[in-house]
Amino acid sequence: MMLVPRLEKIVVNTCLKEAIQNQKVLDAAAAELGLITGQKAVIRRARRSIANFKLREGMPIGAKVTLRGDRMWFFFDRLLSVAIPGFVTSAG
Repeated sequence: MMLVPRLEKIVVNTCLKEAIQNQKVLDAAAAELGLITGQKAVIRRARRSIANFKLREGMPIGAKVTLRGDRMWFFFDRLLSVAIPGFVTSAG
């Protein structure tokens, strides 16, 4: 018996190299993620230090939004109908 795949969550994230020097860039990106998804973005921090990137553990580096339930389906519908409308084709 074949199982039907289901969506449990949609995670939208971004990582910005410029955020190492300028915190305002990350705040702007988090605000844009909030506008796109309709939910407040969470600031993500670096898990480990990387000397070549001048990145230290704990520095804010990115933002993410996890969508579940109704908000996930609203976002998914908008994504397919507005952002990539040619993706869905009619059968027949």
